[in-house]
Amino acid sequence: MDHGFSRLEHSSFGKSDQRYQPGMLAKHAVYISRLSASDRCIAINFSTNTHKFRREVAEYEESVTRKNARLADKIVINLDNRMDAEAMDDALRAFAITLTKGAARIRIDVHLNDPNNPHAHVLFIDKSVYDGSRVQRLSDSPRDRAKAGLEPNGTQWLRDTWEKECNSVLDAHGYDFRLDMRSRLDRGLDKAKEHVEWRASQSPEETIEAVEETATVAQERFVSTLEEQYLAKLSAYEQAHLEDAAIEREFYETTAQRVEDALEYHAEYQRLKAIQANIAHYKAVAETARADAGQLRKHATAVQLEAIEAEKSVYYASEAFDQHKTSSGRLKGFELSLFGYEIMKSPARHRALGAQQQLAARQYDYEVKLKDYRDAEDRHTIRENEAREAEIKHEFNAREVLTYIEQTYGKDKTLHDAEYLHVRSVSKALEGVDPQEVFAEYEIGAITREQAVEALALLGATYLIDRVEERHRVELEQWETMEPQIGL
Repeated sequence: MDHGFSRLEHSSFGKSDQRYQPGMLAKHAVYISRLSASDRCIAINFSTNTHKFRREVAEYEESVTRKNARLADKIVINLDNRMDAEAMDDALRAFAITLTKGAARIRIDVHLNDPNNPHAHVLFIDKSVYDGSRVQRLSDSPRDRAKAGLEPNGTQWLRDTWEKECNSVLDAHGYDFRLDMRSRLDRGLDKAKEHVEWRASQSPEETIEAVEETATVAQERFVSTLEEQYLAKLSAYEQAHLEDAAIEREFYETTAQRVEDALEYHAEYQRLKAIQANIAHYKAVAETARADAGQLRKHATAVQLEAIEAEKSVYYASEAFDQHKTSSGRLKGFELSLFGYEIMKSPARHRALGAQQQLAARQYDYEVKLKDYRDAEDRHTIRENEAREAEIKHEFNAREVLTYIEQTYGKDKTLHDAEYLHVRSVSKALEGVDPQEVFAEYEIGAITREQAVEALALLGATYLIDRVEERHRVELEQWETMEPQIGL
């Protein structure tokens, strides 16, 4: 059975840690759930809604007042890129269920922005949402864990648990490899090489020599075995982990990231405002259509009454005409004609022809009135349907807003609260950001023109927006005048 590639790193957020600063856990929640990296998430007793999750973490962190409190556990799991999305999700979900026992809180964000390094960020709060008790006792000392009959090393227990749950999923999905989370020494292998990196005490030449020496040794010792492939993959994971940790450390130190975060909140706020506008629009459309439908209903009723009266006129005209017909159905009286020319008509025939014309006129008037009534009914039905459609859309958008607010902010929050919290989130993300820094980030290509313009508008620095647009115009002109070069 082949070896699978995986790695699990475990650390914690604690107020007793000298590196801890207020809001660090909330910032980590923003980092792992950022839309530019998180492909999907799995959550138990946490929200899968990005903004609600961040708010839940921030409120939890603020609620913990004990000075030496352990806030949460941070876990990073490198995943084997031979696993498909379903297998990854099944393994991570089983891992989450085992950790939480349905009582603790966990959220796992799967990052697939690097196809060669799929990994998952796990935020785990080892505290029951029901009675506040510790679920896995990861904060206990090895001695206390051993007394409780648990694996003394909490990190090792996490690795063993991940290995067990993932291998179970790999077996169920028919994969031909399994994980082995033991260290190289525990598996009887040589100790892995340390990662070579530049240090401030080294000169660039010394670093280059160290790297070249390492590369030479690695090349000499290289053999195409499965174990060497495993080590190469593990080394790549180690490098990716170091890079990811560096990115997280610098995440809130760059203006570009703070701008992107603020614009993400602002986009949600704009979406909320758009739904509000839809609610007002469809409400106005429904009210107008309903009023029009009422007027059309009155008009249709009036035309219907006219049609009924016309129908009565036809009936009376028909009765009168019948009196001018014989029992055989012919007109009464007589008329004389010679060579196709009428010579004379009797008075009875004159009266019969007059009654016949009167009936035809009444029938025509009735048909016109009946058509008008049907047209009026059709117009009323159309407007009535438009009113109902607008009312349905109004109700749908209203429910969407209520659902969004409930999922993101809780049942006790109102639309006004949601708007305030969104605006506050934008302001907090841009707090202390100098508009000149935003312009500088645009100049170096860290943010796009659209992002720069929107961020500067939020900061009220409209004078810099003109500079951004002018620079963009100049760049376009330079690009258009640039002569194409054909490479041979």
